[in-house]
Amino acid sequence: MVSASYGHAVGAAGTILERVAGGTWQTLASPTLADLYGVSMVSAYYGHAVGADGTIIERRAGGAWQQLASPTVATLRSVAIASSDFGKAVGANGTIVSRAFGGPWQLDASPTNNDLISVILIFDQGYWAVGANGTILSYPFYGPYHDTWQILPSPTTATLNGIGAGFNFRMAVGGGGAAGMGGVILEDSTGVWRTAPCPDPRMASPSPTVNPK
Repeated sequence: MVSASYGHAVGAAGTILERVAGGTWQTLASPTLADLYGVSMVSAYYGHAVGADGTIIERRAGGAWQQLASPTVATLRSVAIASSDFGKAVGANGTIVSRAFGGPWQLDASPTNNDLISVILIFDQGYWAVGANGTILSYPFYGPYHDTWQILPSPTTATLNGIGAGFNFRMAVGGGGAAGMGGVILEDSTGVWRTAPCPDPRMASPSPTVNPK
């Protein structure tokens, strides 16, 4: 959601829904029949969505959604964009793709083969991604490892399905996976991820919502 009144949602068989000015949700024409798993909008009318078989679609200036050339056929699960011309998406087998300066989407060097499920952008810091086997990645904008994906130490081997961030604070949720765990909550406010008590095993569901603000 861009605001309480404007938002987009995506789903099976290329479904795209839009809400404008607090009105009812409407179905938009889609350029694909691929299942879509993630959408990121920088305004009511600029954004990207990603999905099965490496699908990447884009909307500009409130026009029709258009399919873009993709550098991968791997399923993409999540996308985070900084503007209509910059962003990153993650997916199966550690796949990471990026776009810069409005150019074509390209593969990033990835430090993992684990499935990546969720990615976020913190504008003044960088990107974070999480996924299978407790995988946590960062792509800092500053410091000795800037502009490179790094694997961060993780206190869990559970699948992490979602990540969110507030001011100087990050949180990831998930569970299950090879460890057979229930719900898992991770927090980071100091640069070290730690587990937090999880009162409900249903947090292990495939699509939890994360909002630590």
